[in-house]
Amino acid sequence: MEAPQSALDAALAQVKRAAEAEQRAVAEYLNQGVRRLRQAADMAEWTGTLLEITGRFCGKPTLVPAAEAKAAALASALETGELLVAARTRDEVSDRFAGAGRVYLFPIAKAFVLVAEEPVEPSALELLTSVAAMARPQDKTLLAIGAAPAAAARPAWESLPKAEQELHLRAQRFARVKVAEMLMAYPDAVAGGRSGGRLYDTLQLPIDGARRQYESDFMGVSPTMVDYLHLELVRTLAQGDDVHLGEEYPGPLV
Repeated sequence: MEAPQSALDAALAQVKRAAEAEQRAVAEYLNQGVRRLRQAADMAEWTGTLLEITGRFCGKPTLVPAAEAKAAALASALETGELLVAARTRDEVSDRFAGAGRVYLFPIAKAFVLVAEEPVEPSALELLTSVAAMARPQDKTLLAIGAAPAAAARPAWESLPKAEQELHLRAQRFARVKVAEMLMAYPDAVAGGRSGGRLYDTLQLPIDGARRQYESDFMGVSPTMVDYLHLELVRTLAQGDDVHLGEEYPGPLV
């Protein structure tokens, strides 16, 4: 019996090595995809990259702009900002996606819905669409993350020296990364805080930590600096409505 057992052990070890290699390959693919999304120079490149990398994790991805998301399930996904699984009926997903089975609807910053046909790997697609929402090319300008109260008084992006532009881009990246970390590390706290209008209360430690670091690294360095962290907290964590942050939230850094 020892020889068959040894053969079984060897086979199991081989399966384990293959599974670990596949996990590493998927992780590397996701890392490369995230990097490419963040480096997209324009909307055409962003769209093509998103459809390419999400295509590995679903049968077929389609990006639907908000203006075209009129069917009930598409509109609901945009409104709630949450993943929805919908039947492929005309009323739910329009004539375009009608058919047998289901589709998965991933909202992207109230601007798009990624419609994914089965088979679907939801976790990977949720990660990629969350990153895509924070990496849209129009966000890569001085004030496009959101409207700052003193925006009109700030100089135009083109007038800033290159070193100053790079500082702003680093600050934007810092803000996007910190908020993405909160979304991935505390999904239950985010969902509960958002629905109860108390995001700051449920996420005070990571928010305060990010605020201290942002203030130290960016706010005192340049007179043209914007509190991109606050804008990203509102835009992504609170889905565009600062009421979700709660009354205890101290507001933008000044």
